[in-house]
Amino acid sequence: AEINWYKNVQKETEEKGDPLKTNDKFKLEAQQNAVSISIKDTLIADAGTYTCSAKNTIGETVSLGKINVSIPPKFIQAPEVSKEVELGQDTSFKCIIKAFPLPQVQFIQMTDQRSIVSSEEETFRIQAKELNEYEMEYTFNIKSVQGNTCNTFECKATNLAGEASAKFGLNITRKPEFLKQPDEVITLIDGKETTFECSVLAWPIAT
Repeated sequence: AEINWYKNVQKETEEKGDPLKTNDKFKLEAQQNAVSISIKDTLIADAGTYTCSAKNTIGETVSLGKINVSIPPKFIQAPEVSKEVELGQDTSFKCIIKAFPLPQVQFIQMTDQRSIVSSEEETFRIQAKELNEYEMEYTFNIKSVQGNTCNTFECKATNLAGEASAKFGLNITRKPEFLKQPDEVITLIDGKETTFECSVLAWPIAT
């Protein structure tokens, strides 16, 4: 019998084109009546239906096999590891993730409870944009950063091929503000000790 392999041929009657040959991508091995095919360095383009055709003078029969190719998540652009943000200001982090099939993506607050961020929370908003069939862009927005806003987060992407994660965070700052300062006019008494006091709220600590 003559045994050959074809790609994306669904039926015996369908035009098959040239059979697959051993090259940089495929390796065909024949042992008696068996012909096996190996695919090197599998890519998304290699997904499809592979047909083994066996033909002799009596007739022909085919056997079909389907290959699905998946890509584990990978950060093409990771969120900034640390971003300086002034108290009360809005900020955002952006990342691009490549995967196939497109992954499930979660943003997690790295507190003791490690809670998953919901887009419906008032403080946070997550925007997703599909760049192509393999890449997604995510923007993680934080509204009006406060002193009690969580300052460490994790972005986690998962699909059937694997997972990837990236941690990022805020460095919250506050410009100096006087909570207490000396009176504009102070009466001094000759020979007496006098103290001037002020207190300042700032982060990092002001000098």
